[in-house]
Amino acid sequence: MPSVSPCAILPSDLSNPSIPKRVIHHKWDGTRYSQTNGNFTQWTEKLKDAMILNGICAYIFDPILPCPEKETEPHTYANWNPNNCLTITFIKTAIDNVKHHDLIAEKGAQHWFEDLKACAEQEGPIKQIALL
Repeated sequence: MPSVSPCAILPSDLSNPSIPKRVIHHKWDGTRYSQTNGNFTQWTEKLKDAMILNGICAYIFDPILPCPEKETEPHTYANWNPNNCLTITFIKTAIDNVKHHDLIAEKGAQHWFEDLKACAEQEGPIKQIALL
């Protein structure tokens, strides 16, 4: 009976992982997103710029950086996961009065941001007019 060989680790992953570990060098200094202001679109544009400067833009904006395979790229995978969490944490520093505790981080930064966007659309200016 032939033996089953484990997935081969990509040689480049050992010497030069395709995803480096990121560190925030540029803190959020813009206006924090608030559901009461309904400024999600303008806020998102500034958020994207800040995320580009920090090298984490591709975790929520197209083209999305997919999670690498743990078996073939263990070092890259080990960098992608904390970067994904860092992305969520960075966004949290840029929001105010938002029910982000209801959002599920385990689904990843992209889904977390999409859920945040859905909440913003539900609480946007049209609903605010109805509240007035």
